[in-house]
Amino acid sequence: MNRSGRNILSITMLKNERPAKPAPDFRRSGRLRIEAVTCSLGEILDLSKSGMRILTRRSMNPGPAYNLPAVIHAFDRRLELTCRVAWVKKAGLLKREVGLEFGELTDQQSQMLGRIARTAASNAQLRCADDRRAS
Repeated sequence: MNRSGRNILSITMLKNERPAKPAPDFRRSGRLRIEAVTCSLGEILDLSKSGMRILTRRSMNPGPAYNLPAVIHAFDRRLELTCRVAWVKKAGLLKREVGLEFGELTDQQSQMLGRIARTAASNAQLRCADDRRAS
């Protein structure tokens, strides 16, 4: 306490605290939140040109091999890819969040993935704008 009887310990502690460093980002490409796009492996949470994050009930283990087949259905498009499980994180009692990395993509697969991401992202932006107008 100081002479005025106030506790200054909490202020001193706040001055000495340092902000936490942000976690390192190892992604090679940016992610887009995705809606109205489905995958044979689970619900797509976000998508990039090098991989996707899904929510699934399936048991999956990380590994080096690109031998996991995945089919992405978006609007009138169907895209077949092979991927590998990069990481797995528990997301509740029975669900898991899984990071999938795509294997080598052909030019056609890469272009289709870009079209799917652009269309889904623009739909999400329109939906957000509609939600703001409604409230």
